[in-house]
Amino acid sequence: MGQSTSLPGSDRRLRPISAALSPLFLMILAANVVADTNLYRCVAPDGKIEFRQTHCAGGAEEEEVQVEDRMTGWEPAKTKVEEETKDSTKSDDRKRKADKKAAARARQEEKCWKKKQLIKDINWKLRRGYKTSTGEKLRHRRRAYEDYIRRFCK
Repeated sequence: MGQSTSLPGSDRRLRPISAALSPLFLMILAANVVADTNLYRCVAPDGKIEFRQTHCAGGAEEEEVQVEDRMTGWEPAKTKVEEETKDSTKSDDRKRKADKKAAARARQEEKCWKKKQLIKDINWKLRRGYKTSTGEKLRHRRRAYEDYIRRFCK
């Protein structure tokens, strides 16, 4: 059995060189991408016009072209799944609106029924007998309930 000797600090892991060079690599790559965005208009001696991303060859006349990069508002076409989802949400919205209308109609019918019951109670009190001031109040209230029924109930 042999003895192994170790140097101080040799048990530490060294960072890979690629990790240290990765920021430098990204900067070079980004510079190349920016350089590739140039556009050149080349006019050959025979008059043919060609657009290139690299400098023109040989005896061609070269002119650098500036291209504006702006958003066009274009959106990719929707897939069938997205369209079906959109259609189903529309039908769900319609159902919700129909449910809300039905609920509102039911609440209104309940209010109408209550007003009719109040009119019956007032008529019963008027038939039973009343003082002059009470009779006026009861008739006034009955007219208000009847107006409500004419206006909001079928």
